[in-house]
Amino acid sequence: MGLWQVSRTTSPEKAPQHVRIGLITLLGGLIGSRLVFVLIHLAYFSTHPSESVQFWLGGLSWPGAAIGIIGTILFTAMAKHIAIGKLFDSLSSMFLPLIIGIELGCWQSGCAYGPVVSETAFWSIASLDETGAVLRRFPTQLIISLVLLVYFIGLESRLKKHHFPGRKAWLSGLGISIILGIFSFLRADPAPYWLGLRMESWTALGLSLFFLAAWIINIQKQKKSEELIRNAF
Repeated sequence: MGLWQVSRTTSPEKAPQHVRIGLITLLGGLIGSRLVFVLIHLAYFSTHPSESVQFWLGGLSWPGAAIGIIGTILFTAMAKHIAIGKLFDSLSSMFLPLIIGIELGCWQSGCAYGPVVSETAFWSIASLDETGAVLRRFPTQLIISLVLLVYFIGLESRLKKHHFPGRKAWLSGLGISIILGIFSFLRADPAPYWLGLRMESWTALGLSLFFLAAWIINIQKQKKSEELIRNAF
């Protein structure tokens, strides 16, 4: 669905190339996701090296996926001499279906779940955890999906049709990072901590700062571009 979005929102002459880059980006995200998970659990994988590549057994990290996706897009843009902002804009169309698909998959497979709540709470939802137990929990995965959907609908409605290159991408990334960062405090699945915060919380903070800086730079570039146009006339 994400690649279909890329194809649908990109000009016909560029769509095939951007879909191919989208596939490479997804592969980069998968590799980054698995690599970070293996590094976090290096004590185990050092004695079971053959399992390091067996991602189908479970064990993926969304911070690693984010790093892999961003790194792949940056590398591909430079290698193919494509404007980074324009390529990010095109590929940002697949972010929403990708993340919602991941969150719904986590709900069904027992990861990224919320804390246990009262059985009588009408808003709770039966969720699987990594032990196989099904308990009434705060619906973290579903609420993340809903909030992201509302955010992207609002973003699409407010952005001009011909927005400045990179604007959509940086705001998409900023929104995703902030939302995932906030809801990382409503996750109850096991995770490594540093200075009292989950790794996901620190990653979301770092990505939020990255995309915020990119957005500010993007605004400054637009102002300079508009100033040059005014001076030319």
